[in-house]
Amino acid sequence: MMKKKLRKILRNTSFLLFACLLVAEMQAQSTFEAVQSIFEAKCMSCHEGDYAGGLNMSGTSDDMYNAIFGVTPTNPNAAQRGDELVKAGRPYKSFLLRKINNGLIDAHDAPLNANEGTIMPPPDSGIEPLTNVELETIRQWIYAGAPQTGNVVNLNTIETYYTNGGYEPLTRPEAPAEDEGFQIHFGPIFLTTSVEKEFLLKYDLELAEDIEVDRLDLKMNDQSHHFILYKFNGNAANTIDDGVREVSLFGENPFLVNSSLISTWQNDDDLRLPAGTAFYWDTNTVLDLNYHIPNYSSELILPADIYLNIYTQPSGTAIKRMKSDLLLYSDLFWSIPTGESTLSEPVINNQDWNIWSITAHTHKLGTDFDVFLRDENGEKGEQIYEGFMDYNNCNCNIGYFEWGEPSIRYFEPYLDLPAGAGLIHEAKYNNTTNGTVSFGLTTNNEMMITPIQYYTGDPIPFVGVPNIKSVYCSQDEALDFVPAGGT
Repeated sequence: MMKKKLRKILRNTSFLLFACLLVAEMQAQSTFEAVQSIFEAKCMSCHEGDYAGGLNMSGTSDDMYNAIFGVTPTNPNAAQRGDELVKAGRPYKSFLLRKINNGLIDAHDAPLNANEGTIMPPPDSGIEPLTNVELETIRQWIYAGAPQTGNVVNLNTIETYYTNGGYEPLTRPEAPAEDEGFQIHFGPIFLTTSVEKEFLLKYDLELAEDIEVDRLDLKMNDQSHHFILYKFNGNAANTIDDGVREVSLFGENPFLVNSSLISTWQNDDDLRLPAGTAFYWDTNTVLDLNYHIPNYSSELILPADIYLNIYTQPSGTAIKRMKSDLLLYSDLFWSIPTGESTLSEPVINNQDWNIWSITAHTHKLGTDFDVFLRDENGEKGEQIYEGFMDYNNCNCNIGYFEWGEPSIRYFEPYLDLPAGAGLIHEAKYNNTTNGTVSFGLTTNNEMMITPIQYYTGDPIPFVGVPNIKSVYCSQDEALDFVPAGGT
């Protein structure tokens, strides 16, 4: 009897050991090895030995990687649009992914025209097309920088999402007409349950000519915390790795000294710059996309996306360059104790600021946010931002501060702030946790930031419709025009 029990225990132990070894082996497999297995199963029959289309995938793992990574396609059409077979961080500029897309990736992201051949594997080849899981594995590997080594994609999250489902993908908004601008798509980035992540992605626009940008229309998942658009200064982008970089307080962080702020979003918003102003982007412009997404669900996987429609006008159209700043509380080592507390400090402008917009940013312990003009004694003067106000819908005091989607106040006409006059910004918190909370990047930490947009120097008249919206109803009141009499 004892021998039977012992044999049973040994059998169970052997099975558990085998299972552990199997899991360890799967975890040890690099993401590229998983990608290589997909290519071997679905592509190798046509791309081995006497290979098709100038792509030979046969040989060692090194041979396959070197054949696809960073390689210019032999197809002239794909090469002209700036594709590589696999372009690190840019799945929609990776010709190989566009060729094997089986409908998972939106046609707008991965257009394949008649000059670029047919989809692969060919429909009449008898080879099964790539599954959604296989395509997503390749897309996420490319987003991660397409490295040859390391586990850079959670394959289990992808498998679970396409097997069991999760949040619905964000619906793509219509892109600008070709002569009006272009669309940037960052995503999907998959977040497993009950996590919060923040990412950066270097994005070379590869502009053919200098442009001005007069409108930025953003759509992102409802769960999103923020999206920030930066532009690298000079050649600083050359020092940054391709592919998605995860943000951390003492590692890769979004407050970069080698980039300039373009704009911030804490919810969907259509940013229409006033007439006569624009952002200036030259042919060397490289953007840095900063996306902060919590997934608070304990059950559903979240595919997080942003779509940014960028509307352009010819260089030389605008009179003034629109500028943006994040006015941070100067001491990044501040903390707030339990209970209620207030942070307040002045911000001095060293140039004339013609302020167009101002808003607030805290995390979930924030209970109010106010901004004042600084008077001649250096004290709080006229209040120009009240955290309880909903400036964008009812222009009324709603009685509380909506920290997740704070209102934006637009000054149309502009608010003139002479050099040296300065502002005072002030945030209030109620720390309901059991300990102190310090500055940090997640919503469990805290922040105090005043995002602001302005132009400098001599003022220009405001021309347009104050607080213009994307949609109006026929029963709305008549539009105000500045100056009066506009059409």
